[in-house]
Amino acid sequence: MHCKFLGLPGRISISTKMMNFNGNNISMMYRRVPDDLTETSFRGNILSLFAMLSMGTLFLLETKEYLSTNIVTNMGLHTLDDSRIQLNFNITMMDLPCEYST
Repeated sequence: MHCKFLGLPGRISISTKMMNFNGNNISMMYRRVPDDLTETSFRGNILSLFAMLSMGTLFLLETKEYLSTNIVTNMGLHTLDDSRIQLNFNITMMDLPCEYST
């Protein structure tokens, strides 16, 4: 293909090879699958369609649930037979002198 950009004659080479970060051809990484492993069947088509529909439905429902707001304001206290409740407090005070801690 000839190109005249800014009035300068030249040639443009368009490469159809995709290169990875090391400068190697990417098509060398992914080998071609043999034809005997790529035969289609009616059951395979139905299974693939069912899988895609299931994944799409799950994606939409999970996204809808994630984006929805659900505020719950229920609070309750468990009634115990014993009238005493043990409460443990773990308080850490880094700069408290020993004379004030007793």
